[in-house]
Amino acid sequence: MFEKQIAVVLFLGLLTSTGCVDAEMEHAPPSASAGTSDAFQLVSALGLEWSNSHLGAVPASAGVTPNFASPLDIANQFSPARFHFKERRGNGRDVYRDDADNITVKVDAKAAYWKLIRNDPGDMLGRALTKEEVQLHAQSLIEDLGIPSDQVGDVIDSPLEAKSTSGERSILGHTIVIHREVNGLRVLGSFAQVTIDGAGEVMRAEVRWPAFALAEGNPYQSPEEVTRRFADALDVPFSAPEGRPRLEGEVAYRLTSAGTYEPVARLWAFEQGVIRSPTLMEIGLTTGTLESSVFDESAADQ
Repeated sequence: MFEKQIAVVLFLGLLTSTGCVDAEMEHAPPSASAGTSDAFQLVSALGLEWSNSHLGAVPASAGVTPNFASPLDIANQFSPARFHFKERRGNGRDVYRDDADNITVKVDAKAAYWKLIRNDPGDMLGRALTKEEVQLHAQSLIEDLGIPSDQVGDVIDSPLEAKSTSGERSILGHTIVIHREVNGLRVLGSFAQVTIDGAGEVMRAEVRWPAFALAEGNPYQSPEEVTRRFADALDVPFSAPEGRPRLEGEVAYRLTSAGTYEPVARLWAFEQGVIRSPTLMEIGLTTGTLESSVFDESAADQ
């Protein structure tokens, strides 16, 4: 779980739930034309599967979140500084500063958002952390924020590097991101992360960890129906091998405007031989809505 990764991960791999489809689910059979098309075969090869019971399970730890109502208690886990209230901004976030005006804390308890930023540059003469040190920092972040261990997903370590005019590279610090999972599936937009300078001091810390509650609606869209709809929506030529896209997909949980989570099937279509952002399609497994957009890497986990 704490495997160190040297570069920022841009590849979004296939994540599927475990178990078989519930016997009580009424699956809409795919059309004959879809079942024999190239698009249907490509989507089917992803193996996106789930069951009602698996997606609809809510762990006992679902309501456990960091104490956003006491943001300075969280801040004091990372800094011994004394903080005071500064202002409430138009976006609803409360801002606090320390007495030296060097550390800023932003919090939005309603959105389950909290962030700490140090204004000084930190220790610029750093070194790469060992795998063991990364594990310790990640575990400390989990404990300091009170994150339930059964909701800890992938932990990504990204060293921060600088390159001198002579071409020499140096490590300025590390950013460690803890992705959230429920039932083994990603919770989109929910994470905790910390940036550490070369001396091991916390330069930034951020957490987005809303309470987990499922949107009403079950049984969900079936894997067969979702596969058919993805195949029908793929607007690409399949007459030549070079026209076939490379596909990736996952099943995850997405926050709704009502503040609850809906399971969603996601599919990325990459054009072969073209440097271009992939098309992202999402089907809400509760609502059945299909949305399509150009995938924005910068907003993937934020």
